[in-house]
Amino acid sequence: MDIDDWQASRIRNVRYRQDTDVKPWPWSIQVQILGSEGSGRHSLLDRICRGQFAADDDPFKDGDNGCKQINVQGLACNVWFEIPSSLTAYGRGYALTKQELFLWLTRGMRDCDALILVYDLTDSKSFQALCKFCARCEIERVGVAPGISLPCLIVGTKADQPNQMHLKDGQRLAERLGGRFMTCSSLTGRGFEDLVDVAIDPVVNARTRLMHESEDVLGQAIRSLLAWAGGKRMGLRKRLSKKRKRTRDDDDDGPPATRVKCTGAPPRWTMRKLINLPLCQSHQRDTGFESEGSDISIQSPCPPEYQLSVDIVEPATTDWAPRF
Repeated sequence: MDIDDWQASRIRNVRYRQDTDVKPWPWSIQVQILGSEGSGRHSLLDRICRGQFAADDDPFKDGDNGCKQINVQGLACNVWFEIPSSLTAYGRGYALTKQELFLWLTRGMRDCDALILVYDLTDSKSFQALCKFCARCEIERVGVAPGISLPCLIVGTKADQPNQMHLKDGQRLAERLGGRFMTCSSLTGRGFEDLVDVAIDPVVNARTRLMHESEDVLGQAIRSLLAWAGGKRMGLRKRLSKKRKRTRDDDDDGPPATRVKCTGAPPRWTMRKLINLPLCQSHQRDTGFESEGSDISIQSPCPPEYQLSVDIVEPATTDWAPRF
């Protein structure tokens, strides 16, 4: 799988952690550190994340993961490191068989963006275990197989010790896997200046290309949409006013309305010659009639302009609805 396709799939399907107040570079980077027992994986992690070397390394301590914040393109980026089980943790005394360990390690690679493959420069068995793992990945076309491998960095540890072996072999393995080769010393700190940058540089380049391609595709889509729309789009207020004007024009062209417009008429329930409107109270005072307890409060009818032509109807038969 191409690195651009791999990173695009990771961006679509994985939610990356961003536990920082600093504006992050898009998406964190997940890195796995693989190697055999005693190859210096935990010392490498301590030197990268904590900047120190633990001489008395406890194998039971909780130090299988860490985080380092680096600067990528002027923005903060969190690089998360994880150490899974060693390449030789199978067989007698371990919970997994060789096949189960291989499946577990290769499945865990799906959740990472880059690999750091570690071996001891002073131990030939460490390099042999790494070569066996890479050879099986190549046979089964998974993991670090050539052509479909994740960005990987081959690291030879304990570079401060004498009797170093497999320097050229490590370089050839890196060329076969399409990665790079470095040597370092966790004790002295030599070789750690550019180690993280070299490990994640292919990931950063791939994601930068994806971001630029996405911006180009989005810009092209917007330009096509504007060209299809025919220029500037009319605002909502103008569209509504234009619609109302068109509706009025259609009404003028149609048949005349039969509904009589009511201008200044009293309510429907006002009975003719029985109930005076409040506007007629001044007319009542002019007649000199005042009756507080009487049911009839009428001396003169309402003026014609405030009357509604309705007839008195019995409530029982019409449910208080006037008949026109």
